Amino acid sequence: MKVKNKSKFFLIWFFGTVMLTVQAQNDAQAKNLLDEVQSQYESYSSINLTFTYKLSNRREGINQQAEGTLMAAGDQYKLDVMGVRQIFDGTMLYTIIDENQEVMIQEGVDEEGAVSPKQLFDFYNTGYRFQWDILQNVSGRKIRYVKLIPTDPNTQTKYLLAGIDIHKKQLYKLIEVGVNGTETTITISKFVVNTNLPPDTFVFDEKTYSDYYIDRF
Repeated sequence: MKVKNKSKFFLIWFFGTVMLTVQAQNDAQAKNLLDEVQSQYESYSSINLTFTYKLSNRREGINQQAEGTLMAAGDQYKLDVMGVRQIFDGTMLYTIIDENQEVMIQEGVDEEGAVSPKQLFDFYNTGYRFQWDILQNVSGRKIRYVKLIPTDPNTQTKYLLAGIDIHKKQLYKLIEVGVNGTETTITISKFVVNTNLPPDTFVFDEKTYSDYYIDRF
């Protein structure tokens, strides 16, 4: 398109340049904030989380919600949500399903088989571009949202929203919006760090599940 009015052309160019610059700065801000959360997590000797897991899809009439807990230290963790418990001792992953009286044991689990707590906080390092999003006040806490947009065009994730307590540099909420309209939300209601966990926290005692079917992979 030919622009006859040079002053108008200059204004369009100027504001366009300013907006691109602001966007670049905001993307850098978003990445820096996520890096601060990751650095903060790595400084903890242990974490103990209580959270709400919510899955919804209005189009499909799906609305599920459950409470869960996560205890972690280093690469080890214990997760309990929706009637399923998982224990990862750093080498093997134990998935305990009480309803089926079943235990699945996976040895030599790689990154595709188990998600370590570290991955919960550094997943953003590959495969996403970032946008600075809204700031909310939640019961006196300032929660800044960062939008993570997948760079893979074939992914089933439309985007993620990470809500971060900007004072504590802790993850408060993580929202995943799927291309099919499914929305998964994890909201952390309790975040306790650096507690002395019992030595057997991440130990699986097979004797406790003698009546369960043990499936080894």
